[in-house]
Amino acid sequence: MQLGFFMIAQVTSGTVLGIQGELVTVELETSPGLPEFSALGANDPIIKESRHRIASALRALDIDIPSKRIIVNLAPATLPKRGTNFDLPIAIALLISTGQIDQESIADVVMVGELSLDGGLRGIRGVIPIGMRSILQGVKTLIIPAENGAEASTLPNIEVFAASHLIEVIEHLRGGQSLHRIKPVAWTRSEKNLKSFPNIIGQPVAKRAIEIAAAGNHHILFSGPPGSGKTMLAEIFPSLLPPLTDVEALEVMAIHSMIGSSKIPQRVRPFRAPHHHTTPVGLTGGGTVPTPGEVTLAHRGVLFLDELPEFSRASLEALREPLSSGAVTVSRAGGREIFPAKFVLIAAMNPCPCGYYGIDDYSCRCSLPEIIRYQQKLSGPILDRIPIRVVMAPAKEYEFCNSTESCMEVDSTLKRIAQARAMQIKRFEKPNSELTHHELVAIIYNDKNIQNLLAKLSKEYVLTYRAMDLALQVALTIANIEGRGELKEDDLLESVSYQRSVLQRDLSRRLIRRPQGSGHLQRDNVKERTEDGNSTFGG
Repeated sequence: MQLGFFMIAQVTSGTVLGIQGELVTVELETSPGLPEFSALGANDPIIKESRHRIASALRALDIDIPSKRIIVNLAPATLPKRGTNFDLPIAIALLISTGQIDQESIADVVMVGELSLDGGLRGIRGVIPIGMRSILQGVKTLIIPAENGAEASTLPNIEVFAASHLIEVIEHLRGGQSLHRIKPVAWTRSEKNLKSFPNIIGQPVAKRAIEIAAAGNHHILFSGPPGSGKTMLAEIFPSLLPPLTDVEALEVMAIHSMIGSSKIPQRVRPFRAPHHHTTPVGLTGGGTVPTPGEVTLAHRGVLFLDELPEFSRASLEALREPLSSGAVTVSRAGGREIFPAKFVLIAAMNPCPCGYYGIDDYSCRCSLPEIIRYQQKLSGPILDRIPIRVVMAPAKEYEFCNSTESCMEVDSTLKRIAQARAMQIKRFEKPNSELTHHELVAIIYNDKNIQNLLAKLSKEYVLTYRAMDLALQVALTIANIEGRGELKEDDLLESVSYQRSVLQRDLSRRLIRRPQGSGHLQRDNVKERTEDGNSTFGG
């Protein structure tokens, strides 16, 4: 656009806030005056440094840079902008302002990319969120670096072109050789890998619990001695879940695009298993430039926290928000960003530091204060957010899978889980774990038997309002697994049985047998068990 001695060019690009893409208009003005380059609406030093990369790239192509005053404005100015996304659009805007490219050639086009000093295009982070925003805004074409081509192949309803060098983009816009068009790629489906599932001998309560958790997206905590199968159950849990839907898969791709880890599009649900030394910021996200944490990288998938009490108290308490709301809010001086975090928590722990407290036929080497300190690392509010808690018994001898009682039928299990999840989507359009208090009240509003039983159980076990809501959510999932939409009393009784606390708060009051002169625990005969040695957490 020519305004007297002034020439203004406009190119549309994009940036990312949280995991949401936002379109940015790159306005470039050239005017007579001393050679100068100014960037407005950009507070990131990396963006201001782009002038050096652009100048070097254009010189490498023998393209003269006008000896004029150059002003770049990234609009809207109030929108935070970060990264090297704007190198390519600023370079193209400069060529438009000097008449080397026609402004009309970039109509309905969004472009992003980092320039190397020789004009090569390097991949950027956040292509998927920017592409999704472009689609919502009705943009027809997206030009990206070739390195981002694989992940961008998942974007529907938009033409995606990939370039490996600036000259390729210039020729394309001039009507010369066209860029390589990225063809849409179908999502790949992962094969179910349940070979180890039948090899978990015994543990019927744990297997039942994990089936319920998979059917309703409920958080679950396993407690038991080393070698009882806690980690194995957690690792096969994602295989019990259905593949990601198209919408969910794009959400997952968008998140991993932000950290530069998205590759070939798959419907595989994320499985994250951070080490217990992970910091609160690493777990929930944050930093000077807010980036997603492990809870967000596990979005729509599974977050496995092994050795749960070994995590720092700060890290565990940071889980409160995502466990309750399915999102994480990161506040910084520059503003507030919200990261999604709808995951299923699978947690595992030992009953004490040595792992054998309360286990028959095993000698616990821990002192009473050590056990109390170990168990008190888990606060009441955190446990209150985990509706299914199961104590696993030790494997007493090596067994083979030779009965349906000791082995889980994989096909029938997957069928029941799929049936339950389908009923929830049809009725609520979401899993039972996301039902609100008002929705749960509406479900049992006319069922006086369930209301009376819930009141009795809440009084007997001192259940919080949150615990009662979680009990109803799990009970609904149990009914769905049985093919029913209505609750029965047995469903609620089973659900509440999973909420018994793992922590033995009254250790000092229990009858504990100690070897004479020893300060270590030998046995605890108070814990109630089922016939096979499993139990829900007894409080």
